[in-house]
Amino acid sequence: MRTVQLQSNGQGIRLRFTISGHRYSLSLSGLSWLNPSHRATAQAIAAQIIADEQAGTFDGTLDRYQNQRMLIQRPIPTSLIGVWDAWVDSLGLSPETRANHYRTTRNAIASGSAFGSDLSAFTHNLRASQLRACLRWSKENGYAVKGVSIPKPKRRGYTPAVEVFTADELRAICSAVSRHRPEYLTFTKFLIISGCRFGEVAAIQGSQINHERCTITINANYRKSHNTGRFGRIASTKTGSVRTLHSEQLIGLVPAELATNDYAFISKTGGPVNRHFFTRRIWPLILDKAEVKYRKLHTIRHTTLSMALEQGLTVPQVADIAGHSSPATLMKTYAHVINRADVPVMDI
Repeated sequence: MRTVQLQSNGQGIRLRFTISGHRYSLSLSGLSWLNPSHRATAQAIAAQIIADEQAGTFDGTLDRYQNQRMLIQRPIPTSLIGVWDAWVDSLGLSPETRANHYRTTRNAIASGSAFGSDLSAFTHNLRASQLRACLRWSKENGYAVKGVSIPKPKRRGYTPAVEVFTADELRAICSAVSRHRPEYLTFTKFLIISGCRFGEVAAIQGSQINHERCTITINANYRKSHNTGRFGRIASTKTGSVRTLHSEQLIGLVPAELATNDYAFISKTGGPVNRHFFTRRIWPLILDKAEVKYRKLHTIRHTTLSMALEQGLTVPQVADIAGHSSPATLMKTYAHVINRADVPVMDI
């Protein structure tokens, strides 16, 4: 036997191999193919099977290889930061998701300042909920961490709903872009129509576009790297989701002939549209020329998704367009649109 094959078994992991002409198939209970740490466990089990076969101690019943706790001796974390890392590993998060809130919380834990008095209610409550989940997981897995206290949630003050753009304002914005910075016109229209995040649109390349089917696959992000601090294309969206947008209108905004690695939208410098430059220099100028009240660029996304809900698309449909990991995220963010009702007419 030279190798042990690791295969996806639905959501689980299966090992297949042959020893002395006999074929074996071993489904590893409790391990998920989607979890990187679980796949690492499966690889270690495969290595043990190979070693046992070479040493003549292979267990033909396969019972030994199901007992993963006996087979693989993992270091038991005792510190909070060690438990945090083990818990995050168990979640199987996308690199993008892990590099956002989870990494920020980890850095705060490591510096001993997870709950400063100047934290916003949102950040305070997010870290508290993450730590509660982490400690609950550690208890279930036998990792005892003592002396960790989690403060009570902060009451969030009144947060007004995002003031989305009107249809007239969007037309005025496009007109202003056309007059003053026409090189950004198709990019701006794509942002408005698609509801995509800025980095997702900036990252679109020829490989993501199918003119025959009128589809554009959103599977990448152009943003600053957490490791290098430089902007670059990352083969993952913010939530790790991959979605396909079907729209003749969007297809009409991208070049008809585009090489696989060529960007659909480029700036005057020849590279992808730079978020920092666009939001600091171009966006304020455009709103001023359009005589539209200033709002953050991300308000375009809120506007598009709100309009989609108002036009009758279902919550799952709009969540799919938005690239949300769950419709619950959409319902929480856009409850003011979903649950809005007209005041009843009173006969008085």
